[in-house]
Amino acid sequence: MPAAAVLTGLLALGAVALAGRPKVEVLPGDAQMAKGIPVARVYSTGPGVETQKGDRWSALADGAYVKTGDRLRTGRAAAAIEFPWTTLIVGAGSMLSIPPSIVLTAAVEEGRVEERAIGEDIVKLRTPEGVVRGSGHVIVRRHDGKTYVSAIEGAFDVATGPGTLRLEAGYGTIIATGERPSPAVELSRIGGAITPGADPAYYKRNAPVSLRWESSASRHHLQVLAFDSDRVVHDVEVTGNEYSIQLPLGLFRWRVLPVPADAPDGHPSADGFICIIDD
Repeated sequence: MPAAAVLTGLLALGAVALAGRPKVEVLPGDAQMAKGIPVARVYSTGPGVETQKGDRWSALADGAYVKTGDRLRTGRAAAAIEFPWTTLIVGAGSMLSIPPSIVLTAAVEEGRVEERAIGEDIVKLRTPEGVVRGSGHVIVRRHDGKTYVSAIEGAFDVATGPGTLRLEAGYGTIIATGERPSPAVELSRIGGAITPGADPAYYKRNAPVSLRWESSASRHHLQVLAFDSDRVVHDVEVTGNEYSIQLPLGLFRWRVLPVPADAPDGHPSADGFICIIDD
């Protein structure tokens, strides 16, 4: 596609996305946005991120463009889809697409997507059960025919055919097919200390880093991020209250949150800090 056409498509996309609260539905015929417009780049925490080409799946290299019309899936590793204004963290074993709709949308078919949006109504998150739109920090998880939504910061509208729920920070909801969103419930929390915590712990390179936390939940979601950005280094589901990992040289932060059974993901813990030094 010529560079001028790509730029024109991106400018049109931005103008539409920032124009308030337009409809999320994919529009038919000529009203659809063209396929193949690059809107983001993908960065993985490991191998296994693939894009669908016809009936085949092909590996995506780190830094590759994600375009309108693309359908993606992750394997054992997570991936970050970085738009100029927001980031989607896609958990392992997830599948989503970027339909060529008039409003930029991520359609989550299965798995977990976490969004940090700095503007209002930028990237809509859609599942077969409903649509999530707003600004702030939100987690959308879909499995077993239900969608679980957790508002960490900001506020989000969770919409289905029968109705819409305004979800404030610290609360979550569940969407079942053909039903209104369930009443908002307060998100669960770790409830205890994490180690290492606010005081950085120092580890030698190639030594295992032991992460521990106090929690009554049996399952958790753990993330390790770069110290000075939201670039995800490691993203994993954990059973129990301890996890061991090796990290490269540098300073990192980590967090963990409970994942209750048949409930929205809980609220992330405060960040802990890890420093990896030379031998």
